[in-house]
Amino acid sequence: MKYPDDFINKAKEKNITRWIIHKCSMCGYPCGFRFYEDGSVGYDSGCFCSSQPVRHSDWEEVAEQYNIQTNDEVIKEYNEFWGFDKEG
Repeated sequence: MKYPDDFINKAKEKNITRWIIHKCSMCGYPCGFRFYEDGSVGYDSGCFCSSQPVRHSDWEEVAEQYNIQTNDEVIKEYNEFWGFDKEG
């Protein structure tokens, strides 16, 4: 299990400003989290298919997105992206 601070630290360490979770099934726009210099988080579903392009989010939601995964391939992809070891 990972906690918000784990993601905050990795984002700073690796200079991560965006984590793409999926692409819009209608237009292919890459939807996911955006991380801002002031430490705030937004969820960007900014394609023209969405009525709310970027909504306020937080680091707890980032951790939840990671922690709810059960698919080994998705977990592997997430670990590679964030730089976590294979145990997660």
